[in-house]
Amino acid sequence: MDKERFLEIVCFVHAFVAAVFGIIFIFFTEGFLIIIAWPTTDVTLGRLFGAALIGFGFSSIIAWKRVDWEKLQIVVEMEIVWITIAIVILIIGAFTPGYPIIIWLFIIMFILFDVAFMYVYYLFR
Repeated sequence: MDKERFLEIVCFVHAFVAAVFGIIFIFFTEGFLIIIAWPTTDVTLGRLFGAALIGFGFSSIIAWKRVDWEKLQIVVEMEIVWITIAIVILIIGAFTPGYPIIIWLFIIMFILFDVAFMYVYYLFR
């Protein structure tokens, strides 16, 4: 598989997953927060997270459409920074007493996307 095709696949899958979870966090906030045992005292934070996911997913669509490295390098770099910081925060949360085990699903998803974007970065650099 050539690097452009790999980039397209990573961006498409990332945009799709980000859109699905973003929509869930924005429009089904309270129900989803209850399912994943996230405190529902302030649903605005859940919706804000959903908006961030949709924003980052949209940046992947932009990257998917612009397979020219100079035009999309900043998008890939931004994804790597955002996802790496998110992983650290999620791992800290995972070791907080009483935190639900479902957080590990999110950690695994974020790690997979981080590795994929780092690989894209490596391929195009």
